[in-house]
Amino acid sequence: MGRERQPGLLVLPDPLFLTERRRIAELVLKARLPTGFARSENVDKILKGAKPVDLPVQQPTKFELVINPVSLILARGRRAA
Repeated sequence: MGRERQPGLLVLPDPLFLTERRRIAELVLKARLPTGFARSENVDKILKGAKPVDLPVQQPTKFELVINPVSLILARGRRAA
């Protein structure tokens, strides 16, 4: 519909991303890159002692969209008029 796609980043619930979350946050803020952090309900269960092999594969039934107003303003500022 004539709009240019804006770049973005989706951070998945992975141990590497978890350990580097502060660095990721610093880099995306510096690059002014819209970012979303996915979360997993199973992470809590695993941290409480459940074995990953015993957990069922689950498909999300509800999705939540959260927009950071500052990121939105910055993204609009980058868009060519």
